[in-house]
Amino acid sequence: MSVLVLFILGAVLLGAEIFLPGGIVGVIGALLMGVGCTLTFVQSGPAAGLWSVAGAAAVLAVVLAIEFLVLPRTPYGKRLFLQASVSGTSQPAASTNLPLVGREALCLTPLSPSGVIEVEGQRREAYSESGYLAAGTKVRIVAVDTFRLIVTQTS
Repeated sequence: MSVLVLFILGAVLLGAEIFLPGGIVGVIGALLMGVGCTLTFVQSGPAAGLWSVAGAAAVLAVVLAIEFLVLPRTPYGKRLFLQASVSGTSQPAASTNLPLVGREALCLTPLSPSGVIEVEGQRREAYSESGYLAAGTKVRIVAVDTFRLIVTQTS
């Protein structure tokens, strides 16, 4: 009887994991089902233990199918699952930075050695070859790295 209670409580907690974030409830449910399987092996022998493991796997499969196949199609599930995608970038592609080599810019933040500069009215991440540069220092773009501009202080 106690094995059946552990299985039912574990299955209920696994089902509740769909609605409760964090994963702790699901882990506790899985542990209860594991303890139920172990007790079945000890109390009833290997044949019953294997049947309990198969039952636990079936319950897990049903809960996962509901969570990932059925729930996302329901109105409640559509609010739980992310529907949008992010298509923006944080920095322009390196190829768009190539025409900037040789241009002058202004440090908006201290470059120690990385920081932000303004070039042609746009904020760009930069790396100073000259070491620390204070905000407001005029710099020249000397090279382009993958996602940043390499700058040096102008004379």
